[in-house]
Amino acid sequence: MIMIQPRQRSAIKGHIFGVRKDSCSCDPCDCNPCKCGDSLLPNYPEWRISGYFVQEGISHEQPLSKHMLLGLAQPEQEDSQNWQEVLLVGNDTSLEQIHALLALFESDLESMPAEIEARPEVKRAVYRASIDYHMTEQGPHLRATFSPEPANLVREGSAQQAIRAWTYDGLTRLRGTFHMASL
Repeated sequence: MIMIQPRQRSAIKGHIFGVRKDSCSCDPCDCNPCKCGDSLLPNYPEWRISGYFVQEGISHEQPLSKHMLLGLAQPEQEDSQNWQEVLLVGNDTSLEQIHALLALFESDLESMPAEIEARPEVKRAVYRASIDYHMTEQGPHLRATFSPEPANLVREGSAQQAIRAWTYDGLTRLRGTFHMASL
């Protein structure tokens, strides 16, 4: 007997965005690498984020409207050239929705600054965080607060991480939009 699996139907659309904490003249800065200013040396940011925000849609049988997957990269210590990256999801995102977001975006989500030497591919830890993303007249606005408390950890990463708490409340740069549909 041959069992035919029903095709999964998904249709989602949303935004791709990013920002980095930098001292360049862009507001918000999402240069990658940042070559603003007169310095010929790499201009390392304090941190960099990249994100996918699902404006509306369903994928992997999960409603994903108003949910996002955010990549946060920061140096292991201040002024360090050794960087690490974690993934963040909203506090109200269910485990099933997290798995759907990871299946859709994890392989394409990169938040490491271009100035940082390429690192081997590792499984990034996933944490829940307080995240709000919405459009304003000035552009996309992100308010996020992350604490690396064990209670916020959803999935361990493959590398030992000493990620620090992080907060941002400001504009981001809209990199583009996406619209994916499958039957």
